[in-house]
Amino acid sequence: MRRHAVVLAGRARLYTRLSVADRRRLCRESGQPLWLWPAEHGRPMDPAAWQAAFRRTNERCAAFGLDCAAPQFRGTWRNSRR
Repeated sequence: MRRHAVVLAGRARLYTRLSVADRRRLCRESGQPLWLWPAEHGRPMDPAAWQAAFRRTNERCAAFGLDCAAPQFRGTWRNSRR
């Protein structure tokens, strides 16, 4: 299994071990940010904003009789690529 890591302060660390603050400071060598999901203002979304987005989405899905939660979708993208 391939593990993705980043070097911070001369030490390799797994992305999954980075704090939110560290992830917000990640950049490519060109200086471009590595943020995957920037908010409208161009910076990463705060965890509270993600929770609000999921809550609103779940409310909309419930109107159609659907019951969805983020844990149900973990790995779906990865599995679809196999």
